Amino acid sequence: MDGYSKLAPDAVKHKDLVRRQKLADQARPKPKASQLRFSEVADAGAAKASDADREAARQRWIDDMQAKADPKQIRRAMKEKEDAVRAREREEDLAKRQEFERQWYEREAVRQAEQKERTAEVNVQARQHWAESELLAAPHGRAEAVMPPEDVDFGAVRRRMAAAEERGGSFGSGAKPSTRTGALALGARDAAAAAALERQRREEQRPSSILAAQDEEYKVALMHDKVKVLRQEVHDCESQARDLRSELEACEQTRQHAEQRLARYGHNPKLCTDAEEASRTEERLRSFLAEAERRLAAAGAEADEMQRRLLVR
Repeated sequence: MDGYSKLAPDAVKHKDLVRRQKLADQARPKPKASQLRFSEVADAGAAKASDADREAARQRWIDDMQAKADPKQIRRAMKEKEDAVRAREREEDLAKRQEFERQWYEREAVRQAEQKERTAEVNVQARQHWAESELLAAPHGRAEAVMPPEDVDFGAVRRRMAAAEERGGSFGSGAKPSTRTGALALGARDAAAAAALERQRREEQRPSSILAAQDEEYKVALMHDKVKVLRQEVHDCESQARDLRSELEACEQTRQHAEQRLARYGHNPKLCTDAEEASRTEERLRSFLAEAERRLAAAGAEADEMQRRLLVR
């Protein structure tokens, strides 16, 4: 190229040059103490210590390093670290659960208060609506027409009425008819009057019965809403009790394991602390579980009673 030849370097010679450079770097002289410059002393007391103190410090350092290198010490330290991490995680989980329960109870109290307010408002609106509504009144003094029996002889009835008028009496003034046709006509008239009176009485009672039926329907709707709320509360209590039982079993296993190790290997401060902490946590979980089961039983019983009352209605 441009009158010059460009060839790749010799691999053997290039490898030899690299080797020589490495040897030269390793053969460089180390700096002398007079060439070093120190800005501060890490341990001023150790610098002024005697040879015996330095030898004792060196021996302590060696013993410490050997203890750290001991497999038993390493396993013990790792186990203590893991136990500490687990204890911290349990405390954090317990704190989170307590905070969750506190927030849940606060939200439930607010929800129940809002539900009571809405129920009171709906009741007031319903009462106001039915108080302002105008219901159809039953007509007074109007007798409903009643069809007479099919076997009535109207000609005979008219003749007997005409004969009674000629005699100066009144048909139906108290005298009993002497024929079967007259008796039937009189019975038809009395039945029509009684039916008219009964219908008038039912129409007069109809507004109050409508209001009573509407009140009963509204009460049933409120009971259905209450049953839904109670069923949801039962479901939440069951889930909470199930989680608490799982945590309680884990805490009991931890405590039993610590007590077994204490019984087998003797007194150990770490195991004693773990056992005491597990016992305290177990007591708290038992109290939470008892409260959850109590609320579950109360909500379940109330829901069953409300459902029974709905079925009876």
